[in-house]
Amino acid sequence: MSLHKQGEKLRKVREGAGFTQQQVASALNIDRSTYASYEIGRSQPSPSTLVILSRIYHTPIEGLLDDDLATSYIYDVTARREKEIEYEQLGEPLPLDSRVFDLSKDEHTILCLYRAATREQREKTLEFLLKQLHGEKEKR
Repeated sequence: MSLHKQGEKLRKVREGAGFTQQQVASALNIDRSTYASYEIGRSQPSPSTLVILSRIYHTPIEGLLDDDLATSYIYDVTARREKEIEYEQLGEPLPLDSRVFDLSKDEHTILCLYRAATREQREKTLEFLLKQLHGEKEKR
């Protein structure tokens, strides 16, 4: 993903929301120059900062990312889905290493939200997911 394209996207969203750089920087509790560096593509906001920005702008995180990010996943997601179908037909789980890389747009969003969560929220999320996975395995 191009930092310049990401920065342009952040600038457009901020301007569309009617905020100044200083207002957004104050809400993030950072210097205006730090926020400005996001918009000019000199640096990239952390996932937790993206979560806060999505709340400030009332837009999904995807709305803050470079549009090319979504299209860059199409090939990988298609190839991964074909592999998933192959393993499903064999009745075997997909190898863990195949499930960790090449994140889809939704998976990227989940990861951003997870990283922005508190330790307690992370623990509850993991507990919930593990229960869901174990429940699915028992049904088979």
